Amino acid sequence: MSAPQGSGGSGGGLSPTTFLGTFSGSNPSNPANGYWWYRVDLGQIWGNINGTIMPIQNTGAVTIISSNTTIANTDVYNDIIVTNNATLTIYGNVTFHGNVIIENGSTLLSSNPNASSSAPQTNNYQFLGNFYLNGTYEIAQYNTDNILNSITLTTINSSSGTNPTLSGLGTLNIGSNTLTINENVTITVSTIAGSGTLSVSSGYTLTQGASITLSIPTVNIAGTWANAGYGITIPSGATVTVTVTGSFTTASTPGTLTVNGTCYWFGAISWNNSSSGLPSFSLSLAGSGIFVGAPSNSNSGGNSISLSNTTLSAGGNNGTLVANSSIYPYSIISSLSGSAVGKYGLGIYDHNAVTYNIFVLIYIGTANKSFSINSKYKFVSNAVDVSGDSSYIYNSSGSAGSITITGTFYA
Repeated sequence: MSAPQGSGGSGGGLSPTTFLGTFSGSNPSNPANGYWWYRVDLGQIWGNINGTIMPIQNTGAVTIISSNTTIANTDVYNDIIVTNNATLTIYGNVTFHGNVIIENGSTLLSSNPNASSSAPQTNNYQFLGNFYLNGTYEIAQYNTDNILNSITLTTINSSSGTNPTLSGLGTLNIGSNTLTINENVTITVSTIAGSGTLSVSSGYTLTQGASITLSIPTVNIAGTWANAGYGITIPSGATVTVTVTGSFTTASTPGTLTVNGTCYWFGAISWNNSSSGLPSFSLSLAGSGIFVGAPSNSNSGGNSISLSNTTLSAGGNNGTLVANSSIYPYSIISSLSGSAVGKYGLGIYDHNAVTYNIFVLIYIGTANKSFSINSKYKFVSNAVDVSGDSSYIYNSSGSAGSITITGTFYA
């Protein structure tokens, strides 16, 4: 089915960044030159053209969708504006060559009518222009959306103050591309998958409004991920690395990170200076897999000691190294196993000062199983040890049990 044609914009196209939204019965007060809007009552685009408030019609640069519409298996060359609380339903193979604007209250719904529990459907979409999400992008149950290019979600000037939403019971698969969150958005979509990157830009907040499954390998949070107490699941077979240079928050009753695969987590974790303490982390941990986290992944240098299949009891230590000045302790780990399911804290015990730097947080979901750890990562503390002091590798007495480790610690 071809894309519907609606009222057009100027021959050279209208910038979505100067779109003011929808109005009925009157035009906005004192709009700046070049700004434009949609008159619901007239079914027309109006704008300020060099000081004159006038309708802009019949040139085909913009398609207005103001009532429920379906398109499938087509190329859309115009800019698309979904307005007037309408729903644009898409499925199959659709390429948007221009900008896509989903206004507040309106919905871009991905829903193949043939999708069912016995016959899930896959849709292939390209968004070659900008994607302005002020309303909702919803993926229906039993639908998987393959996004074939990197996209950025952002808002236009007609922001309502209500978070746009990426929602649905289906799966968003971004392949090897990058999904960049460049707006304050609420995510309730069931699954985000692919081999690419989910990135939250600095200054913006992704609010997690429902439980979510993450199997995408890279998540970078330069802004804020606000978890409202919902769960995050890393499925079996998936390896997900989360790097937080911004912030990660949760509700007073924290959500649960269920790791059935592997999760590496850097940032939003703080070291602990108690012999029985564990590094702080805002989510509860569960699952049958392995979680390894630390304040950061960055440092090099320092004196070192290596452990090879070495077992440390809870509260036990092993080996001696002398700390360098201005070195943040860190570890490179290649394998771990634990005697019990639960959380563990690894770090450095300073024998001279009788202090502790517990900076590696580990969750082991299957007891007495050896988990392979990616040795390219450096699990780094955010506190410097005392230079010249003799230190030992230490397993917190608050750990779930004994831990067997192969790797190298630096200080």
